[in-house]
Amino acid sequence: VEQEAIIRKKINDLDSRVGNFAQLTISDEAISYLSQTGYKQEQGVRSLHKQVKDEVESLLTTKLADSKTGESIHIDIEKDKIVLR
Repeated sequence: VEQEAIIRKKINDLDSRVGNFAQLTISDEAISYLSQTGYKQEQGVRSLHKQVKDEVESLLTTKLADSKTGESIHIDIEKDKIVLR
């Protein structure tokens, strides 16, 4: 549960950073996936930050380049992979 709260905070921070370019939402399933696959006890919270960066931010950069300003982008999971819609 603590890991999921950290993921939500990272996504909220990311949403603030993209500002008017897009509005981000994330499914509960994607949060659960990111927290379960990203958490490494020996690295602690840093592993969750890296997971969001590697799996969400990289996709988001490409999506924003192809999106219209103000578009809603939903972060979800499909076949054990993060997708943006």
